Amino acid sequence: MTHILKNLSRRLVSFRGNSGQTWHIEPSTSIELPDFEVSKNEKLLKLEERHLIKVNRPDAKESEPDGDGQDRGKRAQAKEHSEVEGDDQDRGKKPKAKR
Repeated sequence: MTHILKNLSRRLVSFRGNSGQTWHIEPSTSIELPDFEVSKNEKLLKLEERHLIKVNRPDAKESEPDGDGQDRGKRAQAKEHSEVEGDDQDRGKKPKAKR
């Protein structure tokens, strides 16, 4: 699995991958890295928390199971479906007056 890392800042972002290789991302550009370079990398997590980079995990949404064994993609679809049903139920009711 590969990950796409995008530099969101206006400066050069450099970090060391899990293999020990140093990677450089120029401003407003993206690079593609294999999973072993990105997974559990504390420096990348820190850069992502500071909104300097964005890590896209395109395959993770569809194939990785969540903690309860349910796919994340299926969980998101179920949530969207339940939210839509809730909207339909609220439309027929009149709003309560505030006191």
